Amino acid sequence: MTVQRSPSPKFNPQFGGMDLSHAHGLLMLEKWSEIMAMVCGAYEPGDGKHEMVAKAMEGSEEIATPLLKMNKLLKSQKKWNDEKLNELKGYCYHVFFKWLDIFPKQGVFPKLHDMAWHIPQFVTHFKMYGILSEESMESRHIVHKKLARILRFMPNKKQQNEVFTNRLQVYQLPEFEKVKAELIAKTTKKKRGKYNVKPKDNVLPILLPELVMDGANICINKSMSIEPGLLEVYNMVVCGIVPSSWEKIFRGRDDIDDTQKIKAGYSSQLDR
Repeated sequence: MTVQRSPSPKFNPQFGGMDLSHAHGLLMLEKWSEIMAMVCGAYEPGDGKHEMVAKAMEGSEEIATPLLKMNKLLKSQKKWNDEKLNELKGYCYHVFFKWLDIFPKQGVFPKLHDMAWHIPQFVTHFKMYGILSEESMESRHIVHKKLARILRFMPNKKQQNEVFTNRLQVYQLPEFEKVKAELIAKTTKKKRGKYNVKPKDNVLPILLPELVMDGANICINKSMSIEPGLLEVYNMVVCGIVPSSWEKIFRGRDDIDDTQKIKAGYSSQLDR
């Protein structure tokens, strides 16, 4: 049996999102009385199947009526007050227990469980449902088009996914941007230099103290001093700093590419 889906003024397909939402289900629930009449008319009144079908359809009407009201509430794009929330809970629980009463052999399927227990909790926490749920994608077309314009210039799929997820979370949760800013502030170190090289947690100031002369020698610490000629050796062995004499040698080498120079501690960027 095929039911003709004629759009109602409230859920008109011209506004988009029909394929992404449960609007077609609302259209069927609005015409449930017509569907009942058509199904019950499939068998003659004297037929044994007629009574069975009529009984099942009468039970379905007791579920369809509150289900339609519940779905219209969930379709709302406005924040909820306590009165609306209590109304939703009443419809949810009515549908849930009526289903168990009328169709005891069917049991509780996942969507029925979510409707009775998780959706009311979700709305209680966020004070809304429609604009946060995947069932109302039609209200997000402008947001998605804006994101699509940004993402098309990013060839990296990982970057696209990160940006898309972050932007949607910002739109959904007002406090997300604040938490994200605090996290970035705690985990991002101050950048320095032309090439945005991050400092290594004050390692360099510890390894390279200010030079203090002890007569002709250089004091490394209270118990150690070296001759000035050995300073480059000390910096190379202890601090990992390439001596300037090495840099001069590498500058004149054409048989070593830039990658090898960088590995050896010299880069053409250091040319002066």
